[in-house]
This record gives sequence, structure tokens and C-alpha cells, in this order.
Amino acid sequence: MSLNNIKVGSRLALAFGLLLFIMAAISATGVWRLQGLAETTHQLGTIDNEKLKMAVQWRQTIDLNWVRTRASIMDADTSRIPLWQADMDKTSEISNASRKRLAELVQTEEGKKLLASIDAAREAYRTPRAAVLKRRQAGEDVTAVLERELKPLAEAYSESIHKLEEQQQKLYDAALVRAEENAAQGRLILVVGAVLALLLGAASAFVLTRSITGPLRQAARSARFIADGDLTQPVHSTGRDEAAELLQALKIMQDKLLGIVGNVR
Repeated sequence: MSLNNIKVGSRLALAFGLLLFIMAAISATGVWRLQGLAETTHQLGTIDNEKLKMAVQWRQTIDLNWVRTRASIMDADTSRIPLWQADMDKTSEISNASRKRLAELVQTEEGKKLLASIDAAREAYRTPRAAVLKRRQAGEDVTAVLERELKPLAEAYSESIHKLEEQQQKLYDAALVRAEENAAQGRLILVVGAVLALLLGAASAFVLTRSITGPLRQAARSARFIADGDLTQPVHSTGRDEAAELLQALKIMQDKLLGIVGNVR
């Protein structure tokens, strides 16, 4: 359909409406990507960060208690074992709290399996440790048992927590990558949308200008010929817009003037 069949006001409204629609679409898309970025950032700053922190804290408390266990067994004064045990019990409260919080936060199947393997390694370590400490407190030399049996269990326990820590670090890094991708995608959408709006605006302005000024120039030229007394130049009118109506009025005026001149002659 020719633009000359559309009123000038309707054409302007259509062009500006299209630009406003594109701007609204760009804004909505930008808000959507920013919302995704905000959610990912919140995940990073709260849940993922806390899970990683709890895993690190859990492993550190276990390693600390293993050092204390080793020191208490190697201590020549067995009367100090209860003091060592009191410190270990306080640290165990922290590790238990870390384990409980992780169980609440971990949602993936892989994470739950790692927690189950940690619990198994924990039970495999705690019972022999308590037995060795009891034997040492009774005065028995358990140094060989410490190195041969208890140390591998403690290392396995710590390693099982370290695996969970690594898994949480991977999840944290993946969330960070997603946040960076969302930010980059949001920037790309805004830039592309802005360029598209600019190009469309320029194209719309060019097309609208030509569709309006072309017929107006033709009307001005025809009016000039008529004003100069030249009634032989044809006046062509196409379309149904305001400029076409002006050309039609000029043609009618030209025809009437020709009739008047003919009658006078």
C-alpha cells in the first residue's frame, strides 16, 4: 500500500509508534536481563558463597581437630588429654553446625551424595579415634596405631570434605560465569537495540520526508505555473492524503481557469 493513501497524521503516528515499540522492547529486554543478573548475583553473594564458606570451615575444623588428636596422643602427660578433648569438642560443635547448614543448602544430587560419603568417612574415623584416645588415656602407647590406622582415616575424612569444597567452588565459578554472560548479553541487546532504533528512525524520517515533501513540491510547482498564467502544465494527483487533496484542488482550479479563459476568448 502506498504511503500517499495514508493521512500524514496517521503516518507520523505509525512511525513514532513503531519507534516507541522498539524502545519499549529494548527497555523490557534490558530489565529482563538485569533481573537475571540480579538473581545470579544474589545467588553468588548469599547461597553459593555461604555453601563454599561452610565447606571450607568444616574441613578446617576437621584438620584442626586431627592436629589436636595427634598432639594429645603424642603428649607424654596423659592427664592433659581431657583438656585436649575439651578443645576438640568445642571445635566439633562448629563442624557440626557447618555440616547441618550445608545439608540445608545443598540441593543437587551430586552434593547430597558427597555429604553421604562424608558422613560415612566421619563415622569410620570417629569411633577408632575415640578408642585410641581412650587407650592412650589409660597409659598405652598407641603411636603405631595412630600412624598406621587413624591417620589414613583422618585423611580420608578430610579429603571427602575437600571434594565437597571443590564441588561448591565449581558451582560458584559457574554462577560467576553466568553472571558475566548475562551482563555481556544485556549490553549486547541494549547496543543492538539502540542501533536498530537509530537506523529505523533514520529510515522512517527519510521515507516520511519524501512522502510528504514530494507532493508538496509538486503542488508548489503547479501553483507557480498557474500564478504565472501557464495553464497548460498538467497537474497529477495520486493518493488520498492532504497533499493529494491539495493537488486535486489545484487541478480543479486550473480547469476552472481554463474554462473562464475559453469563455472570454
